[in-house]
Formats: sequence, C-alpha cells, structure tokens
Amino acid sequence: MISFYKKLRKRMLKDGKNRKYLKYAIGEIFLVVIGILIALQVSNWNENRKLHHREMVYLKSLHEEFISNKAQFDTVIKNHKSALKACNSIINQFPIQLLTPGLNDTIQTAFLNLFKRYTFDPTQGTVDAMINSSSIELISNDTLRQLLISWNDIVIDYQGEEALAADFVRNKLDPYTMKNFQWDGDIFDPRFDQTILPSLEFENIIRQRQQDLLDILENSTKEMEIVKETMDQIIELTKP
Repeated sequence: MISFYKKLRKRMLKDGKNRKYLKYAIGEIFLVVIGILIALQVSNWNENRKLHHREMVYLKSLHEEFISNKAQFDTVIKNHKSALKACNSIINQFPIQLLTPGLNDTIQTAFLNLFKRYTFDPTQGTVDAMINSSSIELISNDTLRQLLISWNDIVIDYQGEEALAADFVRNKLDPYTMKNFQWDGDIFDPRFDQTILPSLEFENIIRQRQQDLLDILENSTKEMEIVKETMDQIIELTKP
C-alpha cells in the first residue's frame, strides 16, 4: 500500500496535480497513524493480558495459603480452649485436699492438655513476596489489596498474648513439671510426691496459666475476631 502511494505521488507531482496529491498524502499519513494506534492497542492488550494472568496466579496462591492458615488458626484456638478447660478443672479443686475422691483422676486428665503451648504462625510467603516486589498493585480489588497490606500487623497484634503464654510455659511451667512430675504427668507413679498439690506454688502456677489463656481467648477477643474475619474475607475474595 505504501509503495502504491509513493508511485502515485511521483506521477501526480510530475503532472502538477498538487491538490490531488495533497489528498493522497493525507490519506497516506492517516494510514500510518492508524497502523501505529492499532499496534499500540495490541501491545497494551497483550500487556494487560499478562498482568491479569499474573494476578490470577497470585489469587490462587493466596486462596490456598489462607485456607491453610484458617485451618491452623482453628486448631490453635481449639487447643487453647482445651488447655483452659484443663486449668479450670484443677482450679475447681482448690484448695486441694489430698483425700478428695477422684482428685488424682481429675488432675491426671487435666495434665494431658494443661502444659502444651500453641501459637498461630501463619504461612504468608505469597503476601510477603507480593509486598516486597510491589506486586501487590496487581490486585485489582481495592478491599482485598488493603486486607493483604494490613495482614502482617493484624497477626502481630494477635500474637502478643500468645507469645507471653508460650514464654510462661517454656520458662516456668516446663521446668516446674520436669522437677516435680513424671514426664507424662502420671501422678499415680509411686515416686510422685503428692504433697506439692496443695502448695501455693502449684496453685499459683495453674492460676497464671489460666490467666494467660483467658488473655488470649477472652481479653483479646477483638484481636482474635479480627484475625478470623480478615482470613474469611481474603478467602472469599480470592476464590477462583
């Protein structure tokens, strides 16, 4: 097409037909401009398609990541509640009387859950990678993007009470039980000195454990609910 215009332009210049040549020259320019615009449009379309594909890949990864995190969170909360129930069952016996019927059975059962420590440590490799590489801007949903940006701070706020409870178990509760109880807390072992059960030290340790669990499950209810609601929203907004 371009070569045709070139030949026509030369012929018209030779014949002195300037007005007709001007029309054809404008047409030639118009075709070139249209060609450039079409090329740019195709290029933009291809780029947008690539960006959309990357967004879909991230959304899939985020969905799987937060499904896993939600399952872990539910398990952690369930275990916190089991430990709190164990504390309550022992505290109900205070002040402990060694000859109380069923006392040993109650404490033995409680020990199965009392000293285990659980913490919520979500996987957030995809979120961190997106934020660190500025790929978070690929997320077209404004609500989802803001949830992902705030996720790390939300987790840190919640983990504060869990960290305190875990430190108490690690630094106080574990050493105490290693010194005074059998490995699995078997108080029916003839070597176990039952006289420690009525002591103030044992009572205070159990009460502190209870308070730490209450701080997680009740006093920090707002943080716990924010974590749960945020995960639910992210899971919903990243559905395939």
